[in-house]
Amino acid sequence: MGGGMAGISCLIFDAGDLLYYRRKNSLDMLRSAIRDIIGSDVDIPRDRVLLFYELRELSYRGIISRRERIFLFLKSLGVDKRFSESIYRVYDRMLQDTIVFYGDVPETLKKLREKGYRLAVLSDSDYSAAEKKVWFRRVGIANLFDVIVCSCDIGYCKPEAEAYLTVLNLLEADPGDTVFIGHSVKDLVGAKKVGLKTIALRCPIRDNKISATYIEAFNELPKVIGRLE
Repeated sequence: MGGGMAGISCLIFDAGDLLYYRRKNSLDMLRSAIRDIIGSDVDIPRDRVLLFYELRELSYRGIISRRERIFLFLKSLGVDKRFSESIYRVYDRMLQDTIVFYGDVPETLKKLREKGYRLAVLSDSDYSAAEKKVWFRRVGIANLFDVIVCSCDIGYCKPEAEAYLTVLNLLEADPGDTVFIGHSVKDLVGAKKVGLKTIALRCPIRDNKISATYIEAFNELPKVIGRLE
């Protein structure tokens, strides 16, 4: 197992809204892509908004691809199928081009690595681990991670136990020696249920049932992890 302090050897990070964020809402970007290709806005009623997220759940689990997800959604809106491929390509490029990594992430990860911790990512996404690694290379952090796991590759999403256990198995780590760092209430609770220690970053609810440790900035992690029992 890795070095680290206070018996902690491994750290598992959520990805979106923790390591990076997107400048725009994904549904708003799809609206923009549709407008760019067909030249006019398409009404997206509330039931179609719900469908958008239902289809995303399927693609996050790898049941359908993200391309299939967008094609099905455009079909539900009555968009001419001749435009589907062009809309998808514009949308997919928008999603990737609007990713912004938090400024303190690269240096903090390097410090954690220097302290001897093994680092992993567990992300609910319909982008594969290989695709996310490309994003990480842009800011020089790809080689800092021992393991990158995305839900579409394994068929499980947080807070399902199998998602966390997959990462633990790849790390060859014990839950009690590992910390999950996340912002989502459900993800943090799921991590605790499998025995992981947790650190909540910018989590909107403070409660010991969610996490005993709360921070507001990524660069607080080296000190906080050192204080964990």
